[in-house]
Amino acid sequence: MTSKAEQLYKEHHVEFEKWFTSIHPNHELTFEWEHVYDSGWYKEGMAHGAWISWLDLTGKNTVARATDTVESLAKETQRHNESRLALSTRTEALLIPLADQLLTDGKLEELKSLVATFPPCPTRMTLAGKIAYAETP
Repeated sequence: MTSKAEQLYKEHHVEFEKWFTSIHPNHELTFEWEHVYDSGWYKEGMAHGAWISWLDLTGKNTVARATDTVESLAKETQRHNESRLALSTRTEALLIPLADQLLTDGKLEELKSLVATFPPCPTRMTLAGKIAYAETP
């Protein structure tokens, strides 16, 4: 089953790439989708933060509301980013060492089951990246 993230990518990546290239004409980033454990990510060097912000600011990742403006969406995005950052900093300080210990102890499946309980968030993506790296031969 295709993830929400991959659906958004398939629907909007061409428009995003055109916009990104118009403001950063000399960039050396790639825009290709790459599957990793539990989701998808861009290849190394992709402007993932710009992609997420662009989706938020254009409202393409949510159902549009009649009262939305660029300013209201920017404020909402900033508020969400600040709250996510605070939560991510705290949770990652606790969970990254735990994940490293589980991987050291060879408990990859235990880490996968732990990560599966998380809602979509930056910490989950960080841990999914660790899992993908551990599974890479």
